[in-house]
Amino acid sequence: MNLGAVYSHNTPGPLQKEIQTHMNISDSQFNNFYSAKAISSMILPFFIAILYEKLGLEYMLLTAGAINAAGTYLFLLGISFSHYSMSLLGRILMGLGDVTVFQSTLTCTWFPISDIAWAGSWRSGLAKGIRTFSSTIAPMVFNTTNNLTSVYWIDFSVALLTLGC
Repeated sequence: MNLGAVYSHNTPGPLQKEIQTHMNISDSQFNNFYSAKAISSMILPFFIAILYEKLGLEYMLLTAGAINAAGTYLFLLGISFSHYSMSLLGRILMGLGDVTVFQSTLTCTWFPISDIAWAGSWRSGLAKGIRTFSSTIAPMVFNTTNNLTSVYWIDFSVALLTLGC
């Protein structure tokens, strides 16, 4: 379930120059894309226990995945139309749709206590591999298509695929 959030997290980084040129934004405006996602994902843990108790893990995983997909789509639209505020709002939603805490809860409920460290390590290693892959693929897609939007359509497709699983 975390694949969409993990995959799309780093794709702006390798394309910083291209995004800045396309949207006519400064370095600090570009860095706000990462800050907005990080700050919004810091807010979520304060409400997780309440939401989990009231709604259940499965519902919260689906909701978080949907919020991440919506954020990915808003970021895509913002890039497409060179609309900075829309892109920033998309990144904020992507942070709110970060399912890492729910994934940890799921890991703890699925695996026996003797395997939790192993499962958590694999989950963390897989996330780092996916981020590396997306950071490598994004410039290749851009260089092939010379179109930023195509890169972020892939991000959105991965978010939808993850939501569907």
